[in-house]
Amino acid sequence: MAQAMCNGGKKKNVRMMALLLLTIRLYNKSTEDLMYAMNSPPGIDNYCLNNNIACLNESSLGSWNSTGNQSLTYGTCNCASGVSVCAVPNAVPPHRRIYSGQMLYNVSKYVMEDYLLATTLEFVQKRSGITMRVLTASQLSSTVSTTFFLGQTCQKMCPTNMVFLSPINHSMNLCHRIATLINTLLALSILVGYSITTSSFVTYTVKEHNTGAKRLQHIAGVGEVCYWVIHFLYDMIMYLIPVAISIAVIAAFKLPAFCNDSNLGAVSVLFILFGYATFAWMYLIAGTFKNPGMAFIVYVGINLFISINTIIPSSIIYFLTQQTGLFNVDYESLNNTYNALTNVFKTFPQFCFGYGMVLLSQQQYIQNKRSLYGYDEKINVFSMDILGWMLSAMAIQGTFCLLLRLLLNEGIIFSVKYPLYKH
Repeated sequence: MAQAMCNGGKKKNVRMMALLLLTIRLYNKSTEDLMYAMNSPPGIDNYCLNNNIACLNESSLGSWNSTGNQSLTYGTCNCASGVSVCAVPNAVPPHRRIYSGQMLYNVSKYVMEDYLLATTLEFVQKRSGITMRVLTASQLSSTVSTTFFLGQTCQKMCPTNMVFLSPINHSMNLCHRIATLINTLLALSILVGYSITTSSFVTYTVKEHNTGAKRLQHIAGVGEVCYWVIHFLYDMIMYLIPVAISIAVIAAFKLPAFCNDSNLGAVSVLFILFGYATFAWMYLIAGTFKNPGMAFIVYVGINLFISINTIIPSSIIYFLTQQTGLFNVDYESLNNTYNALTNVFKTFPQFCFGYGMVLLSQQQYIQNKRSLYGYDEKINVFSMDILGWMLSAMAIQGTFCLLLRLLLNEGIIFSVKYPLYKH
């Protein structure tokens, strides 16, 4: 557990990006100086800093071009039909290439909100940022505050957003996919440890079955139901000891994905319910093994096989879903596949435990991203669309397998059949 937490904690040092202050003071307090810097090599981003051969030269940039009636405005959008329908004029704002090959549009004459909404579908995953109006000297006395949203293709904050303002780039340390990948590996690491831990408990039941100790207890008056219930309670109590140590280690490392707000409580419930569901199904097949060593290997193998072949495919499809984007033609099919797989895999406690921890990391990343834009509302990780169904699934699995174990004993079956034979 400590090794897994160390591996998860390494992501904090992968890339610590300081806040980037972008202000007109960097350009000699003049709009002309800023515009000159934007249109001079290497351009508005850092793509061409190292003399990239793919960058354009000054003669290839061309002049500002526009088509259509520039006096027309972008109207409001209507979503009544289920699809965004916007009034878009038959015109293209002034635009030209920059050194990195990107297209720079001058939309200072339009209402920015209307323009961004109306052209969203046109620039899906293609728009790096926005260029606000250039303030004149008479407008500098007023204070303007705004929030900038960058598209998925912008890998760095470009100093083209606002003139005579001081926006701050709150850079995320890691992108969503990398953070999720690291926490997927962390969940698998924890699953390896707890696959061994839970398997070691149930081997004692196999040993009692093979040595005849279980039969001696029945001869002494211990019933089948009492035997299995006592074993289950004892194993659960002993299992809580490594669980408590693991939770203490997680709390000591203070990883936000597993410690912030109610996340530590959610992790605790995942640990407990994983043991509850795992002991129950292991008891079902305990009598099929000839020796404890073989039982231990099979138990660990089953846990690892199910966890690897459920968590990794789900994570890969999730990555592909995030990569395609909401408006991509393949998004719906990938999202349906992801939902179908996760719903089927919820029948396995190994998946519910491991992927539940992955979901916690995903939700923590979303909450951190929202906080940059002033949304401080806490996410309820126990809701049914996050961890609720997985916790419920493990509780149902454990109860079902334990009841099935009790019903499959010879004493209960005999008590049901005996009245039929007597009749």
